[in-house]
Amino acid sequence: MDLPAQVTALLGVLIGAAVSYVSTSLTERARWRRGLSIRWDERRLTAYLEYANAVKANANIVVLMLAERGIVPANKRLSEAEGLAQLSDAESDRSLAFDGILLLGDTATIAAATDLSRHVWRMHSFARDELPVDARIWRDAFADYRRARSAFYDAARASMGVPPADIHRDSAWLAYAREFHPGTGPPPGGETRPVDPAG
Repeated sequence: MDLPAQVTALLGVLIGAAVSYVSTSLTERARWRRGLSIRWDERRLTAYLEYANAVKANANIVVLMLAERGIVPANKRLSEAEGLAQLSDAESDRSLAFDGILLLGDTATIAAATDLSRHVWRMHSFARDELPVDARIWRDAFADYRRARSAFYDAARASMGVPPADIHRDSAWLAYAREFHPGTGPPPGGETRPVDPAG
């Protein structure tokens, strides 16, 4: 084989090796990025769920405390002393969970979580008797809380690339409270409906 043919063959081998190396490198880099993205999404999901659960725990405690005062219809109640102790623990959990949002959330999710926290604190003020509250004020505040929580869910889904979903925005409690105003007695049949802010 003459020299030009040898050079051509060698160039062909070198080009083939380079193309193979580049292709393998790009494939491995894409696989690494996909794996990293999956790991971050898993951690984001955990952080978002922990925060959402902590918020719900706060809301549930407030509901049970207000039920003790006759403002909210519920089949369970919490005394002020017991409720305030639980509320303090629940708020600590919410605050810790919020750190996860700050570390892993995007700008929109952090903003939505911040707004949701404000609504939780407003409910705390009702439970601590720092703000006046009656059935109407509570229904409006609870509806605002639900909207803020839905906005947080929407932002969290978007940050993880989860497609939008048409989620039922009303709660069983709100429908019940509209129909059976606190102070008018239990619904027909003598039952007392459970209250679940997450419902």
